[in-house]
Amino acid sequence: MSLAERLSEDAHDIQALQKKNDLANAGGGQINLQLVPYDLLTEKEKKKNRERCQDLLKYIQFQGYHLFKAGKEGEHERADKNPENRFANTLLEKLISYLDASVPCMKLLRPSNNFTRRNSFKKSNKGVKFFNKVVLPVIEKYFSHQRAYFTAMATAAAQAGVSTIQEKEAVASLFCKLANLLRLRLSTFGCDAKQAVKCLEVLVKALDARSLAKSRPEFVRTSLLTFFNSCADDLEKTIVNLHEGKYPHLRGTHMKTCTSFNYIFETLVPVLTSTFDHLAMYEYGPDLLVDEIQVASYKILESLYIIGTNLSLTKARKFLRTEIAHYRDTIGTCLSAFSSTFPVAFLEPSLSKHNPNSVHGSGFAKRSLEAQEVTARIEQSIPSLDSLIAEVDKFVEEGTTYTEKPQIIDVVLPFLCSYLPYWWHQGPDNVDPKGGSHVTMVTADHMNQLFKIILKLIMKNVGEASSEWMSKIAMYSQQIIINTSEELLKDPLLPLTEKVRKKVEAMYAKEVSLSGYMKAAVDEASQIEGEILEEWSLIVRDIYAFYPLMIKYVDQQKNLWIRNNVEEAEYLYNHVGEIFNVMNVSAYFKKEEHTFISSNEIDVKALLMPSTGRGRAQPAAEPAAGAGGGGGGGGSKKKKVKKEKAKKSGKGDGSSSIIVAALKRLLPVGLNLFAGREQEMVQHCKDR
Repeated sequence: MSLAERLSEDAHDIQALQKKNDLANAGGGQINLQLVPYDLLTEKEKKKNRERCQDLLKYIQFQGYHLFKAGKEGEHERADKNPENRFANTLLEKLISYLDASVPCMKLLRPSNNFTRRNSFKKSNKGVKFFNKVVLPVIEKYFSHQRAYFTAMATAAAQAGVSTIQEKEAVASLFCKLANLLRLRLSTFGCDAKQAVKCLEVLVKALDARSLAKSRPEFVRTSLLTFFNSCADDLEKTIVNLHEGKYPHLRGTHMKTCTSFNYIFETLVPVLTSTFDHLAMYEYGPDLLVDEIQVASYKILESLYIIGTNLSLTKARKFLRTEIAHYRDTIGTCLSAFSSTFPVAFLEPSLSKHNPNSVHGSGFAKRSLEAQEVTARIEQSIPSLDSLIAEVDKFVEEGTTYTEKPQIIDVVLPFLCSYLPYWWHQGPDNVDPKGGSHVTMVTADHMNQLFKIILKLIMKNVGEASSEWMSKIAMYSQQIIINTSEELLKDPLLPLTEKVRKKVEAMYAKEVSLSGYMKAAVDEASQIEGEILEEWSLIVRDIYAFYPLMIKYVDQQKNLWIRNNVEEAEYLYNHVGEIFNVMNVSAYFKKEEHTFISSNEIDVKALLMPSTGRGRAQPAAEPAAGAGGGGGGGGSKKKKVKKEKAKKSGKGDGSSSIIVAALKRLLPVGLNLFAGREQEMVQHCKDR
């Protein structure tokens, strides 16, 4: 019996006793019809008392009081310390129960049923609507704010604010169940499919894979292994359907939608990207991606690489070619995340036998014929490290366009830029194996070679309107700038900067020459202004393609340049200074830079922040959440208010310009051009 029901019964008994006493004191009178036991009251009369008691309980809880059953001394304190009574544990149980209850109600209908005259729309019951409209948003918001609570590790000194292993397992179970439901019944979600994908991306970032692998290995071998195997099977079946021409399966007009392009590119690839990013952020790869899961990961790697690089899979079908071309960069992003966490140097298969985390090094391949087959297939499907770098070099030297080989830009380059820094930390430059062999042979020469190729690639595409990929190349290329060579300054960094400077000066001269004509020809002024803005936008795109790389390179080399008075460094400073001067006097240059930043959603500070070069992303500092309670968020609101005030007052324009940031980084080099007295004046201006 609930507490409200008990209170309503007690209230009825007290009221009846009071009326009975009143009748006795009055010497008799008319009998009240409610002087009956509580069980004999009508449902309407019970409901009136019950609602009053419920309102009373709500008011008590609203005022901050806690109600509990009186018992022996110390029982209440022990109940508070019981992990099963935590809010997070209770919420997870509720979410899983709602998910399980909604699964039987999600009926998978034939695609033709949606287009008949009689079934012009589908009706969902209340349970499904509640799950889609309430449960999914709750999952997204709660776990996005409280993921630090679930990923934190408990220590002997500090156990408060850390989830229990049961809660960690419940999070993983919720993720696996929701992923399986979305895989089998994607069409039943309708417009809420994107919300479900966001929930999966948020849930996977709350997984503590290391704790689960150590404390719950049987759960990892069942639920998580099933998730990775399902992903691998769906990708392999997609390739089979491409070869066999099963276009209804690819379009999603078949009952089985787990091999459709909509599911693969809108659901599976984003979820896998978030999964590998999370594993890379907390270095969970060696704990989770081993044995059977490693074999499934090999299959995922092979399938994604084939879909992204094999252009003949489309068979000249416009639909297939357009869809794969549209999502090819997301495949490259997923492979980049994969290569930053996978614990085996898969581009150097001959060294995997020395790696204890590989299926060959751990001895798992001897017990599994599937592992032997998959690893042998990987060696044939994916080229080696040197072959891939040579392929990119050939692409640049021969002047091949993006339309001819888009896979080089969208897939291979992000792939390599993530693989090289991850394994450089474990290569001969940093690790000296005792009594064994290296697990990888990646050195700084590989990264310098690829960095030089990327700079040459940018230089050949400066001013090319068709090279839209230039706006993204700096985001993933920065990772390889770790242990750079000083020889890259002469070639190709200095020629590239000089070429951009000449473009900027020529464009400014054109702007000045057309300014007088625009005043005279008022009718054609808007058209001419549009053409000028388009040309400036190309220059800004080219600057943002290589300036982040140049800034990071300057940070590593400028001390050497200052000590040795390197002449080429002074030339580089002059080129950057001239570009800055043009930006100050041009009416359109600065405007186009702000437009480029806002349209591409570029965070200039994130581009300039020095990274460790390890993986794709580093975990952000998050406040520790207590027992799954509500997060604060007050600090982020204050930061937003400060940013808005800075924008209104005109502040922050310089800090949001990468051209200004580049000149600041090179200023110590430029100070060497001045004598002692002149240096004092420059330093005084800098301090002001």
